[in-house]
Amino acid sequence: MFGSKLEALPEVPSVSTLGKEPFDVTTYLGIAAPSATPDALVAALQKAAGTALQDTRFTAGMAKLGALVQGGSGADYERLMRTENEFMAQMVASGRVKQE
Repeated sequence: MFGSKLEALPEVPSVSTLGKEPFDVTTYLGIAAPSATPDALVAALQKAAGTALQDTRFTAGMAKLGALVQGGSGADYERLMRTENEFMAQMVASGRVKQE
């Protein structure tokens, strides 16, 4: 487990608490489709995902896992993934993270 400790696992230390400097890696889950996917299908997927994100059973289940549920558009997710990719590339280039 990286980042902050999870309430669901209070006895388990996170990597951030064990090292000499903070370390956080977040796992993102999203729905992706090929760029040629028809707009109507993309809209239907976004609507279905939005409905799931409003379902308290889903959000409660994710909260038990220590997950933060957050919605957004395809463009938001693409921007987030590009930012994370650039950050990790910088970490590898600086030698702070080794690629094997």
